[in-house]
Amino acid sequence: MKTIARRIAEWASSLSYDQLPAEVVEEVKKRFIDSLGVAIGAYREEPVSIARSVARGTAGSRIRATLWGTRSFAAADHADFANGCATRYFDFNDTYLSKEALHPSDSIPAVIAAAEIADAPAERVIEGIVAAYEVIGALADAYSVRSRGLDHTVYINIGSAVGAGKVLGLDADKLEQAVNIATNTSLALRQTRAGELSMWKGCAAAHASRNGLFSALLAWKGMTGPSPVFEGEFGFFNVALCGDKFELPELGKHQYRIMRTSIKYWPVEYHSMSAVEAALRIVDKVGRIDPDQVEEVRIDTFTVSYKIIVKDPEKWDPKTRETADHSLPYIVAASPHRREGLAGYLQARTVPGRRCKEAYGEDEGRG
Repeated sequence: MKTIARRIAEWASSLSYDQLPAEVVEEVKKRFIDSLGVAIGAYREEPVSIARSVARGTAGSRIRATLWGTRSFAAADHADFANGCATRYFDFNDTYLSKEALHPSDSIPAVIAAAEIADAPAERVIEGIVAAYEVIGALADAYSVRSRGLDHTVYINIGSAVGAGKVLGLDADKLEQAVNIATNTSLALRQTRAGELSMWKGCAAAHASRNGLFSALLAWKGMTGPSPVFEGEFGFFNVALCGDKFELPELGKHQYRIMRTSIKYWPVEYHSMSAVEAALRIVDKVGRIDPDQVEEVRIDTFTVSYKIIVKDPEKWDPKTRETADHSLPYIVAASPHRREGLAGYLQARTVPGRRCKEAYGEDEGRG
């Protein structure tokens, strides 16, 4: 019986631009433009600047890629990390909702870096993005690593390796090794998104993308990785999932998973989108709201939303921009005052939580 890594590798190696429906190609183009747009918006943000500064120190690398928004180059994996931080930092890139909610476009910087290395044509880049999205989505459909205390970026790591490997021209054997290496080194802790959120919240996926690219580069040069990496005695299932197992859903069957991703309207955690819209509709009906005249705000939400953007005490008194865009109380309280644009969400640094607590009262723990 074929291992999961082998199934992924054989499918990805056989993927061809000619077999992609026109609507899939169109969505790839949209996701790339969307990712580049949000990356440009975050260009001057501190974590992005830090990543870019570190990357510039590797400018002499022979395996290099462009730092987006500049005329500078850096070692490809460092460029991937810096560009990935920019793509993810505002929490404004696309979303895929399943057993695990994640952002497949986090893999795009890895694919683009690989394309620069290989001088790949546009068709190959599109194949790489489709492959990355498909693998990331299939893994998200199969199992929620969040339930085991792991971050969803585990899957970004693996998908990035596949997408980058596809663009580098890896055959099935080398793609399998890229998956083996990426999976073995993918484990990231969910603490990234618990409590008071740090800069790393917007950078963890970029680190996963970077590792996926690096795994593909190693396999490109002939490196082999641990196998069977999912099913082995000390593999992903037994160690990371504590003995749980899953069957990988079929890849590229019926509808490509990129068609099930969604582009965001607002730069906040995806499960709060409907709450933002509800708050704005209230403003449309009653006009500008004076917070001093609000007696109580009640929000009914669903379990996943509650666990991610409500339950932590820090979400009721956010002190960082990263916590604010993952705080349902703050997002709803702020939305009526952000009708004119995105600046309030994007530029928040220190966010006073007193108004949140006063408006909502004590957290009753409803999910």
